[in-house]
Amino acid sequence: MSVILLKFASPLQSWGGLANYEIRNTEYYPTKSAVIGLVAAAFGFKKTDTESIKKFNSLNFSVRIDQRGSLIRDFQIAMEYNPKYMPNDPNYFVKSNLIQKYYIQDAKFLIALSSDDEKLMEDVYNALKSPAYQLFLGRKSNPINADYLIGKFDGNELDIIKDYEWLASKWYKESIKKDSVELSIFSDYIDTSSKEKLIRRDLTESFENTKRDFSSRFEYKYVTKVGE
Repeated sequence: MSVILLKFASPLQSWGGLANYEIRNTEYYPTKSAVIGLVAAAFGFKKTDTESIKKFNSLNFSVRIDQRGSLIRDFQIAMEYNPKYMPNDPNYFVKSNLIQKYYIQDAKFLIALSSDDEKLMEDVYNALKSPAYQLFLGRKSNPINADYLIGKFDGNELDIIKDYEWLASKWYKESIKKDSVELSIFSDYIDTSSKEKLIRRDLTESFENTKRDFSSRFEYKYVTKVGE
């Protein structure tokens, strides 16, 4: 089995979750749909290329939380206008909306993608090495870190993501003041060592603006110890 490892370590990240127009939340670690969207962008697919994008749902997906970030909130003002009127008409301006956007700051995640389809994995790896579009970590205000692509490996996805070196910053490791720590891993890879089974609604059905849709998948929690 081929396994691709990615590092997400930009200063700000945002990972979907339940949201409405005025409140844009974030999950505390990357969703599968967001990473599938990133892969699709690397290939140069548009949001309307639904069938081409959905084939990436077959990839096994895991995320290890190497450095827990903190939640921050940003406020933005969005102005609403009536296009029937000219800007100098008093009826042109309708109202202003206060938009709250949430981000994770100073977080680091280790991502694993795997499949037995060697051709697919080779294509994904090559696309990530030379992406067609600029890649972002959840929002266009969050460009991806330059060293995001760690490499391509052969083996068991869960073993590889458990054993890979701890990616946390030096200041973060020193702040913990422990010889070893346990890191959480969330994966759709099934193994008997799983600590917990969750349901996540982040399997991509469509990214199209008019009919964005996601279905549910099972996610399993694992724990690995680092720093010993």
